Amino acid sequence: MEEKVDITLLVSQAAGGDKKALNSLMTAIQPDIYNLSLRMLWNPDEAKDCTQDILIRILGSISSFQGHSSFKTWYYRVASNHLLNHKIKQDKRAAATLSFDALGALLNENLSEPVVASDLERKIMAEEVKIGCSLGMLQCLDNGGRLVYILGEIIGINSIQGAVIMNISSENFRQQLARARKKITAFAGQYCGLVNTAAACSCNKAINRAVQSGMVNTQQLRYAHDGESLQLLQKLDRIVDKTKQLFTTIPRYNTPAATLDTIRAILIKEKM
Repeated sequence: MEEKVDITLLVSQAAGGDKKALNSLMTAIQPDIYNLSLRMLWNPDEAKDCTQDILIRILGSISSFQGHSSFKTWYYRVASNHLLNHKIKQDKRAAATLSFDALGALLNENLSEPVVASDLERKIMAEEVKIGCSLGMLQCLDNGGRLVYILGEIIGINSIQGAVIMNISSENFRQQLARARKKITAFAGQYCGLVNTAAACSCNKAINRAVQSGMVNTQQLRYAHDGESLQLLQKLDRIVDKTKQLFTTIPRYNTPAATLDTIRAILIKEKM
């Protein structure tokens, strides 16, 4: 049975200079930061780098946390600000951003039955396609709308917390969430075979296209790492609101161990 972590106590101890508490706090919050970053950025390597920057910022300034909101709301706000600033810089360098029209056209092209060695391989490859495509849908939203959708619809942050995190009113948060939800629901209902069985595209039929285009590397999968993702995918058949739950069948990942070791080394050096 997993031991329950007293975050409030850890925050207090870490702010007082307790290195063990600081490490425990990092271990407790790192999945939240990494999964937010991954959904916001799509690219695991980029998400890893941003997670490192965010955790160092959060843990390095833990003494500045005043308790005006919950610690969770505070660290999500720090993370959200960093990710939005990162995306602004990234968008200035990018030649084009992904759109629903462009993604929809792609999903209806070059569909074929997969050529794979085994049923297990097919399931894993289909899961790789599903997660990558689901994260791709999120990229079609503007940066602010995407962040609101991830926080409100996927993570389950309420509008009061969301308002603090995004530095907007609760009503504005609800409005942005409703607009983003409408766009995602309409797109998934038209193009995603997991949401609408009448849609042309299915994860199985997209495998060959994804491999041939280089979007999926059969020797180094980016998302389908273990059996958890397959178990989550099976839940989709038992859920009524498939559009919303499509994103909850993406596994909850941990930050790569090497990244956490780097953060520990940096924090220890800063505290010396």
